[in-house]
Amino acid sequence: MLLNVAKDLRFTHLVLRLGHNFRRRKFAAYDRAASPSTGSTSTNVINEKLGYAVLDAADLLVVKNAIECAKSIYPPKFIEDDYKGRGKNGPFYMIECDKSEKASKPIFDLATDECILAPVRQYLNATPVIVSVQVWFSPNNIDTADFNSQLYHFDREDYQQIKCFVPIEDIDETCGPMTLVPKAATNQFVKALWKRGKIPSTKSRFDDALVEQIIPRESLPVCGTKGSIMMMDTTQCLHYGSRNASKPKYHLAFQYITAYSPKLDQVREQILKELETGPRFVSTG
Repeated sequence: MLLNVAKDLRFTHLVLRLGHNFRRRKFAAYDRAASPSTGSTSTNVINEKLGYAVLDAADLLVVKNAIECAKSIYPPKFIEDDYKGRGKNGPFYMIECDKSEKASKPIFDLATDECILAPVRQYLNATPVIVSVQVWFSPNNIDTADFNSQLYHFDREDYQQIKCFVPIEDIDETCGPMTLVPKAATNQFVKALWKRGKIPSTKSRFDDALVEQIIPRESLPVCGTKGSIMMMDTTQCLHYGSRNASKPKYHLAFQYITAYSPKLDQVREQILKELETGPRFVSTG
């Protein structure tokens, strides 16, 4: 019983924040490398109270090139066959892009472009570490009960993080879009659980009725046209995605954390040194 309580407490936002701040202080000597440059401000920002942003970037060449590259190398059927071939199942299929493959370069060019890095850097107040560059295809034909990412939940790789989706095809409300509760309202939900004597662990799943009871009418679908950039803090924003829908969903997906994530405990010092020359790709799988 006590062991389960300890595990739940370990994955609360409070403990994640304390751990993040502790590691940041411990490695303060590298702060120059990990902190944003004073000249890196962007007109595109991720709203601190909302925890998400949708940017119109369809006209940018780097975005167009990445989308065409993904459609050419990673079509939906290829992603599905690869995913199932690795013995995986779920409401969505994903494939990790290969950085060593020259043909994938346009995708990685976008993942490291300032149109994304600048707002992510400002929001995280740190030079981002890129831990995932993927293409996702969601047929949206599996019911909620079969897969728990279709239930409200938090991600927990870092105290704050940004997942960035770039639609390869338009994503609207008929595509089972990522649906989230903005950051400020999520904080209300977390506080309400504490007041009820419940531990709001980021490992937990929450049903719709509970969320609607505590913070009614706060959830919103994050939609975007082909080439838009959808950025979301999936640790600080309660969310779900890929529920049963009438149309599929097909998009690029990039994940950004800080060097102070517990996922990077074994390689943090080296990463912080390397961040002096720019963002780094690090596999945490």
